[in-house]
Amino acid sequence: MLPLLLACASSLPGAAPSTPLVYQLDVASFQDSDGDGIGDVQGVRWHLQHIRSLGARTVQLLPLEPGADAGRLVPSGTGLDPALGTLDDLELLATDLHEAGMRLEVQVPLLAIGRQHAWFREALEGAGRVQLRGHGGDGWYPTGEGRYYYATGGVIAPDLDWADPGLAGDRAATLEGLLAAVDGVVLRADGVAGGLSASEALLGELRSSGGPLGAGTVVGEASVEGLSAWAALGPVADGPRLLAIEAAVDDQDLSGVKAVIAAWGQDVSGTRPFLGDVDRSRLASRVDDPELRRTLVVLHLLGPGEPSLYYGEELDVADATTDPVVAPWRAPMPWDSGAHCGFTTGEPWFTPDPACAVGVNAYDEARDPGSMLSLVRWLASQRAELGGAEAELVSVGWSDVIAFESGRLLVVGSVADVPRSVSFPGLRAVDLVDASAVVSSLEVPARGWRVVRVDAWERP
Repeated sequence: MLPLLLACASSLPGAAPSTPLVYQLDVASFQDSDGDGIGDVQGVRWHLQHIRSLGARTVQLLPLEPGADAGRLVPSGTGLDPALGTLDDLELLATDLHEAGMRLEVQVPLLAIGRQHAWFREALEGAGRVQLRGHGGDGWYPTGEGRYYYATGGVIAPDLDWADPGLAGDRAATLEGLLAAVDGVVLRADGVAGGLSASEALLGELRSSGGPLGAGTVVGEASVEGLSAWAALGPVADGPRLLAIEAAVDDQDLSGVKAVIAAWGQDVSGTRPFLGDVDRSRLASRVDDPELRRTLVVLHLLGPGEPSLYYGEELDVADATTDPVVAPWRAPMPWDSGAHCGFTTGEPWFTPDPACAVGVNAYDEARDPGSMLSLVRWLASQRAELGGAEAELVSVGWSDVIAFESGRLLVVGSVADVPRSVSFPGLRAVDLVDASAVVSSLEVPARGWRVVRVDAWERP
């Protein structure tokens, strides 16, 4: 199941770069600065130049509250996990980002708490906050006192009861420290019954207790039509587009992707499309063909909306083959080919994947013009030159080919197993990779892409 998120963003200090990219990272897995084997906020500060080189406008941190287990997203307390740093560290990170023209968001779980959370203990004493009943059933777990609690995420993560009228205010109070340090929060509402009303209630509390908050939404498997209420709150993470892309890879048919983008209409500029995230394998573990992965990344980063990159996607990192295996897409970021992939000088909480030793790391890829990192940085530079120009679909004659026009760029990608010749009558352009002239048509490689600068084109 894809996540449901609600992003609440304050007004931004300073001018942001023109490239609308969200870089999503797990602090515990990004960089350890003190040798304890767990990544921390200070470690993120070490790598801001890397993040900036991707054209990021926003850095989005996975949940920072203390977890039920190492690496889990279930809060067991409030505030910032001491293993990740202090609120002062977080404020310094935000300051660094602002000076670089970027902003800081942090994810906050809306659904569950850990069993050791005080709210769970209080619920057993009749104080609410968690759903309880006197018999079991699918998803219901025993408390040991003849009662059962509901937990979508499993036994260690009781669901909060958002029918409790006081919950929104109490949850908002736990976020005061984080809100003071960051520009916005992203509410993870995975599977919450009445998730929209719960999010609206919490938003209302956050707005009344904090600074000016705007709202946005990120929604998973629902159709575009089903997201209208969420879209009214702000930008929507384009789960439907992701599912359509996955179908397109299997079926060699991009019609579904085109249909999703067309269905958004003008609202597509307010979407946040994504390829992988904290609950989903990265592209390299879902698509075998490396050339097709490059094509999808080109379409992702130059297509409509505000694309999101999950840390490591810029390196074409696959799921880890090391322990722990519960969430192999949360392995430490591979910075170089050295000990523990440059992640830590201590004993890592999650063993980095050994692929870093054979070039799948930031240091080596930065020096390889043919790497995924070099491609992502090149795409960021191209998108930055577009300013605020929005990508629009261009009709083409093939169901397995998709094209966007954005400013003076024309972007074409194919999922076909054979080359395609795509007609663009009247087009005069220059290929941005090999500087070749383009007149009236483009030859697109099998599962490949072309990006051209339009010099003249009178579209019908």
